[in-house]
Amino acid sequence: MSLQLASRGMSFCRRGMQHSLPRPLLCHLWRSSSGKICTRTSSSVVGATTNLMPEEVAETVIEEQVLVAPPLSVSAELCVYESPVDLLSLARRARRNSFVGAGMGVCGFMSVLASSTAETSSTMQLLVCAGAAFFIYKHAVMLPRSIPFIALRHVERIVVLPTTDVTDVTKASGETSMDDQLAATSELQLQILTTNLRLQMTLNEPADMWDGARYSGLVNDTRTTFVTMLQERQALHVDEVSSSGKPGLPTSADPALLQALAASTKVIAQQEVDCRTDVDDVLKLPSDGQKLASEQLADKKSKSSRRRVPPAVEIKQLGISSLISGCVFLMAGSIFIAKSAAQDASSPGKRDPTLGDLMKKLKGRSDPSEAQS
Repeated sequence: MSLQLASRGMSFCRRGMQHSLPRPLLCHLWRSSSGKICTRTSSSVVGATTNLMPEEVAETVIEEQVLVAPPLSVSAELCVYESPVDLLSLARRARRNSFVGAGMGVCGFMSVLASSTAETSSTMQLLVCAGAAFFIYKHAVMLPRSIPFIALRHVERIVVLPTTDVTDVTKASGETSMDDQLAATSELQLQILTTNLRLQMTLNEPADMWDGARYSGLVNDTRTTFVTMLQERQALHVDEVSSSGKPGLPTSADPALLQALAASTKVIAQQEVDCRTDVDDVLKLPSDGQKLASEQLADKKSKSSRRRVPPAVEIKQLGISSLISGCVFLMAGSIFIAKSAAQDASSPGKRDPTLGDLMKKLKGRSDPSEAQS
């Protein structure tokens, strides 16, 4: 309405003055008057929308800019997570249990062969031998090899390296949350130490659409986020930190920062994986372990809705399962031996020849001196 009245007034003035004033001067008066009216109109609209005067609106905007969260300021290395779990002793115990279970299982298979009779087909005996070989390979070879790959998920330490992005602010950092300060940090470097790996990560904010050279256009940032690696893929395992300092639980120099990191949506812009050489042979990765570990950490198909057990519990369960399997096959072999002995006691004259009798007979045929005697 103000613009319409102003235009009508200027048109009237223009018609009255067009004969006395030159055309360039009339255009100059029209532009200057319209600019003043538009400025007043925009100022009045801002004041009506916010119920404040334009000067007060400007002060409010400045105040909101001051309250922006400052980035993290870390002057020295900060250990935000340290686990006291001794995974080496658990791995040694699990490997020993796997060897014991493999030996018990082989004894069970051999008992089944010893109690077989002459009527047992050679195919069945070959199946028993193949089962014994597979049992040995699984529990004495494959299980110890899988222990280092399970142990690489166990995080021993997380260290935040000194930051370089430090901005001066007028407000104290205590007025903002740690999540806001972490989000305001453009780049953060972490050093993660697992049981047999040393990881160097650089975390950045995900690139927006039409931002950056690599991620340009309507393309989302497909790089892995830190929270995806910890919670969705569960490639790394971090236990809950004890706030009261309970023994046996991890500790943290800054629990708030650790919680913000665990829920951070920053993407992993750069990652370096190195195998540790200062570990025991039980936990040491093979020669191509660096490549396999990098593929395991970067596997995007390993998302699972089910929560994986901690590596310490998983390694312990491997040794226990090997012992249980060995006991089952040993008991089965003992049952076969007891059944064969019961048949021999009930009918000593009609005893079925066993595999041991067959071996003695074959040995006697191969030895001509015993055959002549």
